[in-house]
Amino acid sequence: AASADAAAIKPRQVRLGLAHTRFGAQLAARMAPSSPGYRIVAEPEARFLADLPLEELPLHPEAVRRLQLFGIRTMGGLAELPAAAAMEQLGPESLLAWQWASGQDARPVVARRCQTFSSTHFFEDLETRQEALLEQAARLAERALADLPVSRPAWAIRRVTVQLRLASGESWQREGWLGDSPGQETLRALLGRLLAQVLSAGGGASAAGADEATDGDAVGVAEMTVSLLGLEPALGRQLLLFEAQETDRQWQQILSVLTRKHAARLVRAELVDPEAAILPERYAYRVLQP
Repeated sequence: AASADAAAIKPRQVRLGLAHTRFGAQLAARMAPSSPGYRIVAEPEARFLADLPLEELPLHPEAVRRLQLFGIRTMGGLAELPAAAAMEQLGPESLLAWQWASGQDARPVVARRCQTFSSTHFFEDLETRQEALLEQAARLAERALADLPVSRPAWAIRRVTVQLRLASGESWQREGWLGDSPGQETLRALLGRLLAQVLSAGGGASAAGADEATDGDAVGVAEMTVSLLGLEPALGRQLLLFEAQETDRQWQQILSVLTRKHAARLVRAELVDPEAAILPERYAYRVLQP
């Protein structure tokens, strides 16, 4: 599979990744050096992914936190767990992340045009408050979403990028992954996590590119940009045979876990929030007495 990292696209610069799977190719493109601008993964996929952080996987932040409590911080650590154990500890939706971390990704490569929608705000007075910055980031994301030429549910917002320009002229950027058609609360939570990476509890911001917030006086933010990378919607979607088999296998594993947990009792899945980006927020299980 081959992938070009759209988030890394600059004038006359595109990074290319070649790997055995779509997921591996996407990460290879993101990690490709600026020169020659590509990376080829010749080693086994699982070995290439082993040392990469869990944050690159489609895992809920709470699942990442729980894994880190057990000392698991890389994809290789997650892949070493049995699939059933990972699902029982993290929920059935973690099966996809476990498969990707193990070098398993049966998704076909389908070309779709990517578009980025951005919105920028210039602060009249330097802003140092974390909550105020989060509110502004949420408004910018909403403004960017409003620019979509079709209804929002038809779009897949894949990545969100937050850029800050500090009063000193230094700049900072972080980006995060989102699933298909995320709800507003999901988007806001991601924006908060991205800002929290450089804003201390007291409202301070780090220097450009730093991984931890600085101590001491807060650094004012002069400009903020929120960018949404989305995929152009398709008119229709055909169910693939292999995809149907994969879905059936996932449900069988889910039922196996629930059976062990609830013994003779019956469990029924109910749709709670159709706009939620992840299964634990989209569905709830109701236990029924036989």
